[in-house]
Amino acid sequence: MTIKTKTSLKSYFETGDKPTQAEFANLIDTFYRDSLLAIATAAETDKTGIIEIQASALVTALPVGAVGRQLISVAATASARMALGITSAAGTILDASTTAAARQALNIETDSFSVFIEEPQNKTYVLDLKAAYPYTISWVAVKTSAGSVICNHQIEGVSITNMSAVTAGSTEQTASAGGANSVALGNTYQVVLTGNSTAADLSMTIAYQRTG
Repeated sequence: MTIKTKTSLKSYFETGDKPTQAEFANLIDTFYRDSLLAIATAAETDKTGIIEIQASALVTALPVGAVGRQLISVAATASARMALGITSAAGTILDASTTAAARQALNIETDSFSVFIEEPQNKTYVLDLKAAYPYTISWVAVKTSAGSVICNHQIEGVSITNMSAVTAGSTEQTASAGGANSVALGNTYQVVLTGNSTAADLSMTIAYQRTG
């Protein structure tokens, strides 16, 4: 199979030409590949599934949830990558052995969870008793419906830098972790509340990235 440019294909059918079997094969193969790229583009635009490009001439539309499959490989041509809006491929972007750094670069492992405490007290609240996988805390957002309380986020009893005294009040506050924010497998992540001043309806959102 040989993929040809439109100019090359048109040259097969100029006045007086007699296209060969191989030239007809090139026409069909190129048309088939271009049709698949069009499908890939539509699928990416409509977010209906994951598109797999293993080489310049092979495009496969995968169903939603096909995690762990190769998304794009170094063999994909620039035009094939552009069909997915991907400008470069330094290697396999997503497969079973993809590094944590690569997953983080794609925001694949970025997530968050929220906590609501209707009547917060001056005590320790465990947010993750035994981490099922390692991750790093990125930031926390806090707010109350009334009153205020100070939130000290800790991993194994050690305060997270820049998140040890986050005051939650009626105006939303956000704090980004500056260090000591790595949760290892099996670690406990908790928040210690102090300085409660008639706080009510404490809401917290914690953003994190998986590291393993």
